[in-house]
Amino acid sequence: MTTTANIEVTKNDHIAWILLKTQTLTPGFREDFFDAMDDLEQDNDVRVIVLKSSNPKIFFAGADLKGVYENLAKNDPSVHVDIRSGMSDSYVVMERLEYSTKPSIAAVDGAAMGGGCELAIACDIAIASETAAFGLPEVTLGLIAAAGGTSRLPKRIGKQKAMDMILTGRHISAQEACQIGLIARVVPKQSLMEEVEKTARKIAANAPLAVQASKAVVAYEESILERGLGRISIDMSYAKCFKSKDLLEGVTAFLEKRKPDFKGN
Repeated sequence: MTTTANIEVTKNDHIAWILLKTQTLTPGFREDFFDAMDDLEQDNDVRVIVLKSSNPKIFFAGADLKGVYENLAKNDPSVHVDIRSGMSDSYVVMERLEYSTKPSIAAVDGAAMGGGCELAIACDIAIASETAAFGLPEVTLGLIAAAGGTSRLPKRIGKQKAMDMILTGRHISAQEACQIGLIARVVPKQSLMEEVEKTARKIAANAPLAVQASKAVVAYEESILERGLGRISIDMSYAKCFKSKDLLEGVTAFLEKRKPDFKGN
């Protein structure tokens, strides 16, 4: 078992369980996650990776909005560079799952909003409890879903359904998420971990090279050019958001638990 302040990794019977002890994409979390993924990639005994949360109410929340607010309040131009760099690293967190040789399963219990929703769809399979909820609320904060929401979600559920979620910022139930193809299936809350483990064991029992080859074909079906241009588009759009006054208003309103008053500048 490997334990840090942000994650805990346990391995048994060809399955690696990653317990998310932190629910935000802080620099510390990203560093610990990258280290864990490096270890799992090199471990030939690991055939499946499962992500689960230590918080029964939140699978994962994504951006550290309090940290973003504190940085923006400094009004220091160099802060924008640091934040954009952190956002790029957050995108890489999702890529490390999608393009890992090891298949991954998200065990979603509780809210998977923003980066949490992006983390779930970056996994190869997402299984949720009936009380889970999903959403990309970034536009309600003056941001975009830059860690894969705007680029990965349309490929998962189609443009119409994706734009409905992305542009309204609305939350959807696990049942609706399953109906539109965002997740694989919904199970009773008390059966979630049992169902996830059963699925992981089925995958681990199959021929490892065949499983990895199948995953690779699906993951790399989009061209390198498409991925590269997508990253450039996300970076430019994110930079535009971070120069806006609406971002500070959106994050401030969220922390103060009030409705934001966006001006479009």
